[in-house]
Amino acid sequence: MQYLEIYFKNMEEMVDFVRRANTVEADVDLQFGHILVDAKSIQGVLAMGCGCHAKAVVHSQEPEDLERLKAKA
Repeated sequence: MQYLEIYFKNMEEMVDFVRRANTVEADVDLQFGHILVDAKSIQGVLAMGCGCHAKAVVHSQEPEDLERLKAKA
C-alpha cells in the first residue's frame, strides 16, 4: 500500500481528485479520521466536505499509481 496526504480546499479539487483516482487501476480509498470512502466515488468524496485533511490509500506498490494521484490536470 502507498499513502498520500490530501487537503481539499474546494469542491473542484475534490472532483479533480476523483477523476485522477479513476485513472488508477488499483483500488484507492480516502481515510478521514475513522471514516473510509472509495476515492473513485464522487458521492463518497463529496460527502467528506471541503476543508478537510484526508489520507489517500492506494492498494498497489506501483509508483505510477501514486504519481497519477499527485498529477494536477
